[in-house]
Amino acid sequence: MEGPMGKRDMIDRLVEILLDLKKTEFTGSLKINFSQGGIGRIEKLEEMKVKSTK
Repeated sequence: MEGPMGKRDMIDRLVEILLDLKKTEFTGSLKINFSQGGIGRIEKLEEMKVKSTK
């Protein structure tokens, strides 16, 4: 069983997630909370495009 992720592992994972979002043309915002030098929580808010019926 794997132990908790180290700070370096968390940052590497964050970069991986950001690159994936770039590939999918993410159009939203990210909120990254840091806790005692490490990543505490990541919130992803995505905007949805809605076609107008006019």
